[in-house]
Amino acid sequence: MADRTWKLHEYDWQTFWLTALRVVIGWHFLFEGLIKMAHPAWSAKGYLVNSWGPLAPLFQGMAALQVKDTFLLNWILPASQSQTCWILGLTDFFIPWALVLAGVGLMAGLFTSLAAWLAIGLLVMFIAAAPPVDLLPRGAEADWTVFYADLTYAQWAGKSMVGSEGNYFLVNKNLVELMALAALLTLNLNKLYGLDNVISLWGGNAAPVQKVDVEAQPATPEPQPGTPPYSETGMASL
Repeated sequence: MADRTWKLHEYDWQTFWLTALRVVIGWHFLFEGLIKMAHPAWSAKGYLVNSWGPLAPLFQGMAALQVKDTFLLNWILPASQSQTCWILGLTDFFIPWALVLAGVGLMAGLFTSLAAWLAIGLLVMFIAAAPPVDLLPRGAEADWTVFYADLTYAQWAGKSMVGSEGNYFLVNKNLVELMALAALLTLNLNKLYGLDNVISLWGGNAAPVQKVDVEAQPATPEPQPGTPPYSETGMASL
């Protein structure tokens, strides 16, 4: 009975801490998205223009691509929009909302797998644009002033400074969160605490839990002194 109680408590603690890991990652995504929504001047231009690494030309080209450089958009949109950086505009709209949706899904445990994959996709893009290695040309220094934002418009954010980070090499918080989310995806996320679990139980899709009464099981007879630990039948089968 004591062994069964310990296993039950051990499972509960594992579920609790895995759920807590999912929630804190979700809170980080949600808060990042709300900060960007709260500041009217926020833009992903700093990340794209000052990106480094193998994919830097791609991200820098995305930030500079204008409507006039795209035949279909230049034909559809009016001439007044010809110099609009349309991919940058879509990115500025998509990133905050994607962060909020991923954060809400992870915190609430709602559509958890979809939210985790969305979060992983965002992290992959962030790592690709700013890998945790120093790949800038020697003597060059990125101008991040366009990225820093004074959060005077979001008093509830504690006037934090976007982009205030520590020092990383090869491993940063984005990679750590990506690995944690990948590990969570190997589990049955419906078993963790959250709305997905409630919905599956309410819909009757959850597997029934089979309770085993240890006391009702027949006890295994102990071998008598001098009796070999195998039967004649088992010996014959060998």
